[in-house]
Amino acid sequence: MLDIVQIIKKDLQNNMDLNDLKGLHERDIFKWHFGIGLYIRNKYIHKNPQNFKILSEHYHTNIVDDISDKIMREIETSLD
Repeated sequence: MLDIVQIIKKDLQNNMDLNDLKGLHERDIFKWHFGIGLYIRNKYIHKNPQNFKILSEHYHTNIVDDISDKIMREIETSLD
């Protein structure tokens, strides 16, 4: 897992209930787009151009919504 994604995961674990992400299906990702996804976009992508650069290269997209979705998926797969 990319270092910045680990930082985001730790922050989310400290501030939100990530149980909602467990078992997240592709069709359900929109449910978290304006909650957890918005938090990720605002705190870690929009406010930090360096994070955006690293994440867009890692996920091969410069679409912020897609990046936050991919981060949520990566975190979801790493939950116990």
